[in-house]
Amino acid sequence: MARWRRLSTDPWPRIPPEVLASAERGFLRIYLATPAWFRAGHLPDLAILFDGIGGELIATVNERPEIVSGWDQRRNEPKPTRRLVPAGAVLFVRLGGDAAARRAWAERTWLSTVSDDEQSRRDGFGLALLGTWDGQCHEITLEDP
Repeated sequence: MARWRRLSTDPWPRIPPEVLASAERGFLRIYLATPAWFRAGHLPDLAILFDGIGGELIATVNERPEIVSGWDQRRNEPKPTRRLVPAGAVLFVRLGGDAAARRAWAERTWLSTVSDDEQSRRDGFGLALLGTWDGQCHEITLEDP
């Protein structure tokens, strides 16, 4: 059974103002909420990712790739296996363009999918959440237990 009702508020979280401010300064983190498919393995196609504003991938943090397959109902055969960047991966990026273009890019990219091909994006691979970043690479040190 299902019950339908109209919501009085937007059900999706809006992009936080501090993330928009970070985008205007030119630096962001892209968090993958779902696994993503990139042609070059763990590296996205920058022309697709930055969609006309230009930019640079500074660093990535991710675990081992996820291997997925499936079944092609139309052809009645297995789909080829693919290596996906796992959910939880983080891309540290420097955005090109002016502040207004960077802000518009962040608003477009928030809760959109960033995989390299259209079908993967339609299938929900690479759902992007954005986070602030100061543009500095910091050394990670582990303390002895």
